Amino acid sequence: PTSAKGGRGAGFEVNLGSQTYSQGGVEWNLEVEYCGDGGPLRYSVTALSSEDDSWLRLNSTGGCLEKSGSADDLTLFLSTERIGVFCSYLWIDNLANPMDRKTVRVSMQVVSTHRRPQGFSGEGSEWFSVTAEEGMNQQSQPTRAEAAARLPPVELGQIFY
Repeated sequence: PTSAKGGRGAGFEVNLGSQTYSQGGVEWNLEVEYCGDGGPLRYSVTALSSEDDSWLRLNSTGGCLEKSGSADDLTLFLSTERIGVFCSYLWIDNLANPMDRKTVRVSMQVVSTHRRPQGFSGEGSEWFSVTAEEGMNQQSQPTRAEAAARLPPVELGQIFY
């Protein structure tokens, strides 16, 4: 499920929900519309963090709308090549009025539907590891050093995929 919401004077949100891990990504289109009157409107679009470049790209970082009612399409490209939860904010600034800034929250979760995602070799990286301890029911008590060095047991009911 994907959603977008917002309105005049409000923050805006684009929530792409759960997306399946794959090569490539998904696109989402936004429309920047000139709702005022007067001369042309120049605007810029900025991602809040440069770290977002790894999963979020824009087709344009700004534009100029000549008259009221004119609009530009802004396309977001969101990469689904990494599993995880992603969230960022975009600022759309009116360059003639620094007090006119719109904020757009963009979020998605990339999930796998396979034990090993297609195209993922897994070489050189582990998804997680589990350490199992033998003799959990033995009567002997470990020394303090052994107890401190021992990893906590993992119950299979605590592992979710």
